[in-house]
Amino acid sequence: MSQTPYHSVRLIQPHTHAGQQYPAGSQLELPAPLADWLRQQGVAEALTDKPAPAASKPMTKE
Repeated sequence: MSQTPYHSVRLIQPHTHAGQQYPAGSQLELPAPLADWLRQQGVAEALTDKPAPAASKPMTKE
């Protein structure tokens, strides 16, 4: 059985789900179908995962 992927979204409008109120600006990790639905309704925007900057190695004297 495959696992449902999750997406990060930021609410651009207040949203209530199962009696829980979430203000605009809230960042949520949601199952992909729900995240997609909220974006299509104009309630949320996708958060893009930016790759972490490459770690610099400390210079050592040999």
